[in-house]
Amino acid sequence: LRAVSKPTLANKLRAVGAVIKNRIHDDPLNITLELTRRCNARCDYCNHWQEQKQTEQDLADYVAVVRRFQPFSVTICGGEPFMRKDALEIIRADREIKVLVTKGAGGCYSSGFYLPFLRAHSHDGLADWDKPRTMDRLAEELRFFPRVTIAQVEGYCLGGALAMMNSHDLVFAAEDAQMGMPEVMRGSFGQFATCTLFHSQIP
Repeated sequence: LRAVSKPTLANKLRAVGAVIKNRIHDDPLNITLELTRRCNARCDYCNHWQEQKQTEQDLADYVAVVRRFQPFSVTICGGEPFMRKDALEIIRADREIKVLVTKGAGGCYSSGFYLPFLRAHSHDGLADWDKPRTMDRLAEELRFFPRVTIAQVEGYCLGGALAMMNSHDLVFAAEDAQMGMPEVMRGSFGQFATCTLFHSQIP
């Protein structure tokens, strides 16, 4: 793995200046944007996925909120934010946002693919592997995203979540974070995550 270079004095001063500017103008340190209440998980501590009617704002509305309040940081949540294809566009649209940090909810980064979804499509016949899937496109978006991207990993990071993690510029993992590919024990080589392990030079 490549060593992470230490921040220069100029970068440190720039960061301090941003905080001072935020405090002088009495802007919020953080605002939270709920992009959607749609979710493909069925967590027992949340009822978002049970809601029948979903109302979502347009991309321009969220961008206007960020520009209006000029927060030091923005938290994007849901539901599952990435069920909106324009989730990253909200960040891309504001040039003042310099860093994108992804993290999970409930003490877990991600347990990977939603297995009932995979089971439902296992009888569809051979897939077109040359055609990018949603997760492929998301990983590519993160890898080439024009901001610094950081994965904040705690709890489980399994299967396809490894591909998500490896698509970031930096990863900060808790000491008790558990990473692995349980699908290998089920006879799958984990094609989505395995290629990113090679790309990241992780043995």
